[in-house]
Amino acid sequence: MPRSPMPRIRSLAFVVNRDKSGAPDLARELVALSRRAGVRVKQTSRLTLPSGFLRGWDACCVIGGDGTLLGVAREAARAQVP
Repeated sequence: MPRSPMPRIRSLAFVVNRDKSGAPDLARELVALSRRAGVRVKQTSRLTLPSGFLRGWDACCVIGGDGTLLGVAREAARAQVP
């Protein structure tokens, strides 16, 4: 049975650990690519996200290490944002 296609990402939240080498540069490139593709973006380097930061966004891109990802995971799960 064919799978249904993934819906188009229209909004993307970036969480960037500025202390990780290369993370800020990679974030700038990905934000620029996203905007050129017509995707609405927001970005933070706050690693403790405020409650509701991801609510209503299609996806979240975490740029850092395992700790950065784990730090964002609870809020992403709460907001049901991949």
